[in-house]
Amino acid sequence: PYSWGSQGNITTCEIQGMALSFGNSAIIYNICLAIYFVLVIRYTVPEKKIAAYVEPFMHTLALSYPIPFFVLGLMDDMYNPQKILSGWCYWSASPIGCARDPNVECVRGKPRTSVGLMISLHSLPITLSFFVVLL
Repeated sequence: PYSWGSQGNITTCEIQGMALSFGNSAIIYNICLAIYFVLVIRYTVPEKKIAAYVEPFMHTLALSYPIPFFVLGLMDDMYNPQKILSGWCYWSASPIGCARDPNVECVRGKPRTSVGLMISLHSLPITLSFFVVLL
């Protein structure tokens, strides 16, 4: 509703926001690949040991990291249309601008919660990936 040609409703907005949140798994998988190559090349860990012990942990970590954000986002009605990213739905309060304007009541989402959780959702895996690659 906030960009020309956009279509959908709250449900499609929530689905899009959850899909974007799940994209952070790719960053975690990148970290896992770096660790995998260090184990194989530098420490010559056999493939069978990696498949038995390391790989299940890596998949569990990468796939389970976004789940708390899905649940919190859905419970707090945080997946809403974005003003800055026109046409996209992600963590924000709705209607647009209600977090900054005391005269506008927020109908969906918690304005103070969104910033901290969104920063942690994105910055933690990115920061971790820099340190893992440097090692």
